[in-house]
Amino acid sequence: TDISATRGLDGLNDGFDEAEKSSLSFLEGLARFEEMFKEENDTGNLSKVNELCEAFESYYEVGKTMAKAYIEGGPEAGNKIMADFDNAAGNLAGLLEPFVESQLEELDESMASIETAVTWLRNAVFVAGISALIIGVLLAFMITRSIIKPFQNIFQGLKTFSTNELVDTGHIF
Repeated sequence: TDISATRGLDGLNDGFDEAEKSSLSFLEGLARFEEMFKEENDTGNLSKVNELCEAFESYYEVGKTMAKAYIEGGPEAGNKIMADFDNAAGNLAGLLEPFVESQLEELDESMASIETAVTWLRNAVFVAGISALIIGVLLAFMITRSIIKPFQNIFQGLKTFSTNELVDTGHIF
């Protein structure tokens, strides 16, 4: 847009540099998808990435050609290439939109799976905590009982012994 409006005069041709940066960024993103699909052995999506790459290259080349035409021949020359540029942009958008939608759907599915796993984990931790509490209370009861039982036996024995001694000696209260 800048090139077509300014015709690159007076140093206003940084649009080529900006377009190159955007192009590299887009292609880096496609390369990451390509790596992922290769690892997953997903030939269908690899094919889509290749189509996107070809469509983008065509779009980018027509865009550069159109910008150069604006610089060299003015609006009349640049406007002649506008239809080719619009076709290339439409083709790229037509391929890109379903690809992005499919990736968003996959992301939504992954997020739902993560949510399910987190819910399951939270419930498992809750059940484990309640189980540990119940086991702890039962163990405390059993340990307390195992300590108190011998003392009760000793106390009972002393009580029996003292009662028997008092009866034997005739000192009953």
